[in-house]
Amino acid sequence: MAVNKEHSTYIPPKAKYMTENDLVKKILQNAAKEARNLIEDAETKSLQRIADATAGANERKKKALADAEKKLKQRGEELALAVEVDNIKQKINAKQAIMSRVFDGIRANIENASAAQKQKMVTALTKKYGKPTDKVSPAADGGIIISGRNYDIDLSLSVLLDDLRDSIELDIAKMLF
Repeated sequence: MAVNKEHSTYIPPKAKYMTENDLVKKILQNAAKEARNLIEDAETKSLQRIADATAGANERKKKALADAEKKLKQRGEELALAVEVDNIKQKINAKQAIMSRVFDGIRANIENASAAQKQKMVTALTKKYGKPTDKVSPAADGGIIISGRNYDIDLSLSVLLDDLRDSIELDIAKMLF
């Protein structure tokens, strides 16, 4: 082992000394190699990020399409149900219109009845609902109002038809439909 006594620096045996140009060249080679490695790493990382981003975008797209298909299916079911409900409403409205015509016909028959037939109806209503001491008055739309000491019984045509409709509408609907 040789020691330089002037500077006290260790100099290994058979050490190779590089010239300044060789040293610069070596540094430039190492720098170029390091730059290539950095570029390769950057390219690899960029490609990986692009692949990850593409995969993520594809997953989001896939989920969005699945959600859209689900919503479209739900909307289709809702529309089908709405059409069914609308059809049911139309049928109900048609049936109600027929029922109304039936009861309008009954009203017209009562209103167009002869005086004898109307008197017969008044007598039957008075007998069924009234007492001998009650006062019987004509109702504004036909029929009668029976007034007792503590009560009034409205047997007007509207009330009688409403009561009749409530009691037989279901039976008529079963016969018609």
